[in-house]
Parts: sequence; structure tokens; C-alpha cells
Amino acid sequence: MRERGGFGKLLGEKILGKAYQLYEYLDQINNPFEAFYVDASEENFHIRKHWHYFLEMVYVFEGCIEAYCDDSHYALGEGDFLFCHSQSIHEFTSDPTKGRCLYGVIQCDLNALSLNSPYMPKLRGLLQEAKKSNASIYLSKEVTQPMHMPYVFQRCIQERHNNAYAYDTMLNIYVSHILVTLIREWINQGFDPQKITATQSNEIGLESVIEYIDLHLSEALRVQNLAKMCHMSYSYFAKSFREYYGMSCKEYIEYIRLKKAEDLVLFSQYDLNYITQEVGYSDCSHFIKDYKKRFGVTPKQHRIQNTRN
Repeated sequence: MRERGGFGKLLGEKILGKAYQLYEYLDQINNPFEAFYVDASEENFHIRKHWHYFLEMVYVFEGCIEAYCDDSHYALGEGDFLFCHSQSIHEFTSDPTKGRCLYGVIQCDLNALSLNSPYMPKLRGLLQEAKKSNASIYLSKEVTQPMHMPYVFQRCIQERHNNAYAYDTMLNIYVSHILVTLIREWINQGFDPQKITATQSNEIGLESVIEYIDLHLSEALRVQNLAKMCHMSYSYFAKSFREYYGMSCKEYIEYIRLKKAEDLVLFSQYDLNYITQEVGYSDCSHFIKDYKKRFGVTPKQHRIQNTRN
């Protein structure tokens, strides 16, 4: 059983006279998905107020918990589900005298989700509008049963625990299933996704800039231009990006280019010139030099080693 660990850096409130932070740092670069069980049966169980840039979804397998999300309170029983938007302040408590309590948590970086449809606005804009419209983030057991929610949560937790090949792709599928069924339920309750304007749907901010980088990786990406797109000065953007993602924007672009290149080297038959252009390098020698620096071998050597294995 994977259980929730401690909190990372936190920001801005006092508890028992000691300052603690509400912001919980989650590693968006290396771990865009988290899924785990939480045993809330312990005495004095309390996940205190916090927020993060990840979406958070909770499903109660057994017992009951008290949840607080922004300014609302929810009593969650077995089979109930709660969706916490990115940057929502939330906390969880339980009453151990009521017996065993077990719930599942899925956290995901919105940028890691590939949920696209020609009939569907961009997910970020859709969720922002749903939050603004006060679309219900609570689903009862009667609603979650047809969604196969227990199975989906169990599969997500199992995939994250095992970390098998392409586990992130499997998590993407399961999380997308939850989000689509949740959005459909919102529509049944009167939510209108057509209210989303083109500006909202194509909005680029610090939280979504890595989605833009990923989509335009083969192009010349300049940090100055990305800062302008986020309506920030270069210095403020550079500082904020490092605080938000744990590395500079330039380092991140190189990191993603080389990770994509690694996939193309190991799992495709494309030649080196094609891969160089596909990941946004202007010349092959520069690409080979950076690739060897990161992986310890040249692309050609890496492909040969992988073929032998």
C-alpha cells in the first residue's frame, strides 16, 4: 500500500504559534502523476490546509472523512468522490472512533494530460470556467458507481506504485477517463462549456507554458518570447519559472528536447538528421554533444546498446 508522505515547502499560515506554509511543492518535471492510498484511521489524523498546482482527486474506499476545499465543507462517505482544482486550498480530517477509513488520492499536473478533441475546448480553460461557474466538485456514490471509480483509482495507484514501462501513459488514460466523465456530469447539471472564449481556451500562463514548449519543441524557442507570451518581464519570468519548476526555462527546454530525442533514438528508426530537427537543434554536432553529456553515450551508441539488450 502506498501512503501519503510528508509535505514539501509550505507557504503562509501559523499553527500552534509556528509558521508553516500552505504551498505544497510537487515535482512536476519528474513526477507529473501521483497516486496513493491514505489510511485515515489513525488518531489525530489531519492533512492540514495546503495548495499546489496539481489537480487532486479523492475517492473514499472505506469509512468517512471530512474534507474542506476553499470555503466549502464536504462529508465524504464510502463511494464518494471529490475533485480539487489546481490552486484550491484543501484539507482532510477523520474521526477514528468511527472505525477504519481508507481513501485514494490521484494528483496530476494538468500539463501532463493529453486530452484533446475537436469538440472540446482546451482542458485548462474548461476547468477554469467550471470553477468560476461553481460546478460541483463533489460526486456521490450513486453517481460514481457507473463511472467504475473504485477500479480506476486502484489501477492508477497500482500503475504509480509499479512504475512499469509507460506507466505515465496508462495514468493519462485513467485520469482522462475520470475528467471526461466528471465534465459530462457537470454538463448534465447545467454547465455550458461553450461559454469558454477563444482567449480563455488559448490562454498561456506560467502553469501552461510547458505545454506550449512541448507542442513547439521543433521550433526555435526563446525565453524572452515565452516571457512576453506570459505577459511577464524576462527577469520575473525567469525567476518565477525556476521557483515553479525547479530549473531554469533554458535548462527545461534542453531537458525535454533530450528526453524526446532519447525516445526517438531508442524506439524509432529515424536517422540522426531527422531527430536533430525534430527536437529543435540547429545542427547535428551540437545535438550529439549535448546527448552524450546527458546520457553518457552518443545517440548511435545508445541505439546499438538498446538493440543488443
